[in-house]
Amino acid sequence: MEHLYIIIGLVVVLVPISIGIFKLIFKNSIVFTISAIALIFIGLTAIAGYSISIIDMINLSWIIPLFVAALWVGLSYFKRIIGNSLKIIAESQEAISKGNLETEIPKELLERKDEFGYIARSTNDTVIKLKEVIENIVFSSNSILSASHQLSKSSEELSQGANEQASNAEQVGSLVEEMSANIQQNTENAKHAEKISLTVAKEVKNLSAVSDESLDAIKKIAEKINIINDIAFQTNILALNAAVEAARAGESGRGFAVVAAEVRKLAERSKAAADEIILLSEKSVNVTEEASKQMQILQPEIEKTIQLVNEIAAANIEQSAGMEQINNATQQLNQVIQQNAASSEELASSAEELTGQAEQLKEVASYFLFNKDFASVSTKAQNNSKTGKKSSEEDYSLKPAPKAKQNNTSKLGYDIKLSKTNDSDYESF
Repeated sequence: MEHLYIIIGLVVVLVPISIGIFKLIFKNSIVFTISAIALIFIGLTAIAGYSISIIDMINLSWIIPLFVAALWVGLSYFKRIIGNSLKIIAESQEAISKGNLETEIPKELLERKDEFGYIARSTNDTVIKLKEVIENIVFSSNSILSASHQLSKSSEELSQGANEQASNAEQVGSLVEEMSANIQQNTENAKHAEKISLTVAKEVKNLSAVSDESLDAIKKIAEKINIINDIAFQTNILALNAAVEAARAGESGRGFAVVAAEVRKLAERSKAAADEIILLSEKSVNVTEEASKQMQILQPEIEKTIQLVNEIAAANIEQSAGMEQINNATQQLNQVIQQNAASSEELASSAEELTGQAEQLKEVASYFLFNKDFASVSTKAQNNSKTGKKSSEEDYSLKPAPKAKQNNTSKLGYDIKLSKTNDSDYESF
């Protein structure tokens, strides 16, 4: 029995020492737990083996049950420490793989400082990160849905406005073409009026020259008539002299007296006619001079009219060129409007495609199940985005997702780095 006590003493002394050494080597590791359980089993096995060799079969009736009980206690502890932890972590991983992010890991497992605690914390951080990513995806998809519906509505309004602008541009183009045709007609009329004015001016000059020549001719006629009047006066004097001489001649000069009387009458009539012609010539001279003066006054006015007609023609030509530019600009504007209409149709198609992609994104995100309140909020935001209305409390489609604890994000996406909280004392081998 003394040897049994020695072995028990050695086991009692060496096992704790070995456990202490293993604890120093495998600090905060599951290896230490397994090693401690193994050392206890080794010690118990040594005690049981030596007891079987020195004690009779009757005393084994209480040693074997005691050994089995100790073995059961050790295995139960091993199962609780390792088996249950593995089961909890495996169930959590399985739930995550099925999209359930509401799985919870026991606090005591999260607070463990061995590999199982590290895996549990990493899994919990992954769930937190996944929740944040999915929430951002849902909120972003709702924002995209709202923006796409608004974009579709804006594109429809833009298309309608473009069509109205195209119709107005066509009307403006028609008016511009009509005005351009009128200006062209006015230009041709101005050119024709210029030709007529030039012809009139030329005829006025010719008429003025003719009037001058006529005036000269009338003056010459008047001079000749004065000569005739003088001749008639001389003839009348001669007729008087002939009558005097016929009276002196008596009966023999009676016939000559008759002839002289007739000559005198003709001379008197010639003088009267000459006087009338002189009066008419003087009147014609006055009228011709007045007409010549009026033509001289009219000629500068006609030249001014020709100048004004030329200016009107030049202005019409400039207006025609300006209307041509306006017509070209209107046509270009019409082309731009047509392009805007086509772009608005493409924009509407892109908005519809964006809506489909956002719906697919939400469908993918809906695979994960978590937070019923958040799910109802996202559904409400989706409905509001479809109807174009906002919630009375807040616009969920434009609100950024709330940040979870231990959040690390990068500029280009989410940095799924696991938190190292409570892991600073973990040692890896």
